Amino acid sequence: MTATMLLSACNSAQKRFNLAKKSANELLQNMNQPSALSYFETPYFNKEQMQIIIGTIMQNCDWNNRATHSYTEKLIEDKEDGNVAIFIYQYYMDCDSIQINMSYNLLNKTPQLISFEIIDLNSNH
Repeated sequence: MTATMLLSACNSAQKRFNLAKKSANELLQNMNQPSALSYFETPYFNKEQMQIIIGTIMQNCDWNNRATHSYTEKLIEDKEDGNVAIFIYQYYMDCDSIQINMSYNLLNKTPQLISFEIIDLNSNH
């Protein structure tokens, strides 16, 4: 692989990572809106289950006044399965303190959300 090809591949991976980051941030901005459901594509997500989660946040939490406790991002490079971007957010809110983990597949030109998990930080598990 030439230096130009390598630089182009790195730039492409970084562009997809940045697109995934933008998508994650947009999802979180709209998490208390019904439009948030559009980010959860099948076959990765059950729309009814995501509707319940978003509905719970809309009804029980002051999402717009959440306080970010921490944020982590990571690019995992995998030559066989494609690169994956991981974003981890921790929020303090009036209803609960939670951690949100999201993963995006960066294999295609448009990053695809493939994993979304909410963890209750107040849980004694």
